[in-house]
Amino acid sequence: ALLALARGAAAEAQPADPGADPPADPRADWRVGFTALRAVHLAAEDSYLGRAIPRLLQERLTPIRRHRLAPDEQLGRARRVLAEAVGEQRRSVVELQRQRDRQALARADTAALDEQLAAARERLRELRELAPEELEIAAHKPLAMAPAGSGDPRLPAPRFAPLQAAREADLDLLITGVLEAVEGVLFLRLEALDDNLGRTVLTYRGVVRREAVADTLEELERQLAPLMTGEPWGALTVHPTPAQSAVYVDGAFAGRGATEVPYLPLGRHTIRVTAPRHEPLERTVTLTGSAATVAPVLEPLPQQPVTIVSEPPGAALYLDSRYLGTTPLQVTATARPARGLLRLGGYRDAAFVLRPAAAAPLRFDLAPDEYDLAQRQREQRDRFYDRFGAAVVSLAGPLILFTAAGEAGQPGGARAAAGAEHGLLIGGGFASLALTGALLVRAGVALGDYLGAAGEGAR
Repeated sequence: ALLALARGAAAEAQPADPGADPPADPRADWRVGFTALRAVHLAAEDSYLGRAIPRLLQERLTPIRRHRLAPDEQLGRARRVLAEAVGEQRRSVVELQRQRDRQALARADTAALDEQLAAARERLRELRELAPEELEIAAHKPLAMAPAGSGDPRLPAPRFAPLQAAREADLDLLITGVLEAVEGVLFLRLEALDDNLGRTVLTYRGVVRREAVADTLEELERQLAPLMTGEPWGALTVHPTPAQSAVYVDGAFAGRGATEVPYLPLGRHTIRVTAPRHEPLERTVTLTGSAATVAPVLEPLPQQPVTIVSEPPGAALYLDSRYLGTTPLQVTATARPARGLLRLGGYRDAAFVLRPAAAAPLRFDLAPDEYDLAQRQREQRDRFYDRFGAAVVSLAGPLILFTAAGEAGQPGGARAAAGAEHGLLIGGGFASLALTGALLVRAGVALGDYLGAAGEGAR
């Protein structure tokens, strides 16, 4: 054991490797979390505000896409990354030491573990001596709301040590608060805590009026937005023509029609507007103030006729139920998709959709209608015979039952029966007669189908 300790001390005395890489930031985004407000003495009708205010506030701030880290935030993040790396390396050294001690007690060869332990200790020493300024922390990070993908985006309200709660949730910014009722008046205290700086960066105190919650949300949004963006921002409003054009800002879909994109960093932004049957338009806008408005106008594409051809030709063409003529035929594509139909005697109907972008000739091969009309007449005739035969056979039921009822009703007859049996026979006769009537109706329907098929064959 003494020999192993001596080896470890000799390893620690070796010079450090100046080329060791500093730890990298394991997280690429900047995370923000909202907690439910801690309710104090709230009435039942006001309890929803403790859940609704943070949720609505988060929805208002969701359009913020990125955060710029100030120099002190970068330094704080670097300290946190370095501390986590030191802690992880320390745990690795302890685990290697335990493995080595177990092998030494078992009188096993510890040379390999001695080398690993020496390297781990050297790495730990390097991390401890590393300055946070030597770590590379991105100046801009995409903003992410936590917890992502949850139906309820709020975190539990921390009762003690909010900064510790932010660290446990792996957040950069935690927004929490208290909603308290005092003699019927609602007091709100909201705090924003930055884990990288290790302190509270915003404290809001105000009165919440039940009839003007939107005003409180607007004020909170105005104060929190600079913290979440970390840089000056502005709003860009786009009024395109046509009115239902799709608007893209910096490659991301922003909306359809009149669109406002808030919380954009100042500088150059690319706007792309598209609409059916119009030339797409792309423009670069420089945002220099708090707001800017653009009104792009798309040029319509030239109307080009589309030729519709069928094989064989001469098919009747219907477009949105309007008869246009027979193929081959040139039509003009509409501003939106239209339903087309080709119909020709002896061939099956061909349905299609004429889209606004259609330009090349549309060709359709009509399939012959191979249904045998004579076979159809035979099938309808056989069905009528089957149904009529079943109706005729069913007539035996009411005849037998009514005959038996008549014999049972004679006082001196050989098959005289009680009144109950006589009534049962009469009821059965009427039931079987109703069944016969239903079968006759089915036979009548089959006869109509048969006559219709015969008439179609005569035409």
